[in-house]
Amino acid sequence: MPPSGSVLSHCPPEYVAFYRQPAGKEHYRLLEVLASKLKHGVVVDLGTLYGLSALALSSNPRLEVWTYDITNHIPADASIRLIPNISFRLKNGLHAIPDFVERTGLIVLDVDPHDGIQEKQCVDLLVQHGYKGMLVCDDIHLNDAMEAWWNAVELPKRDVTHEGHHSGTGIIYFDGIVELSVSPAQNQ
Repeated sequence: MPPSGSVLSHCPPEYVAFYRQPAGKEHYRLLEVLASKLKHGVVVDLGTLYGLSALALSSNPRLEVWTYDITNHIPADASIRLIPNISFRLKNGLHAIPDFVERTGLIVLDVDPHDGIQEKQCVDLLVQHGYKGMLVCDDIHLNDAMEAWWNAVELPKRDVTHEGHHSGTGIIYFDGIVELSVSPAQNQ
């Protein structure tokens, strides 16, 4: 369930509206469902922006959410910074992969620009570091470059756009196991 307005007060109004959208329009309900399936541990959000993916993942208080961005878009006094299971990290998430690759089974990738280049770099680095979890990728159908990147991914993958973001959401499975149900229907 979306949080109160005060937690989102640092966001531009259109982002608050995005966060409140159902699955199939935006991916936040899907992230809440995925987080709810995990018992404990670290989940990683690559591309913080206003922290909305991290906020959705933090809906499971048993999880530690590490969210990375190269630019800080959230004021120091924003209410979202008080959520105890979110750790905001000002660092390039691709450079941080060694810090978390063995600690997480769920990573959300939503970095700009959406051109397929950073996305490919992320997948390649996760493979190099022996990652064994899921990578949720946003905007896989946003443009031709993202479509080309998504179509070139050779790991087991699943297009969950109908349960995620209207511009495309996909999950890549680095351990080859495609068993986690992602249907958010029961949690809307």
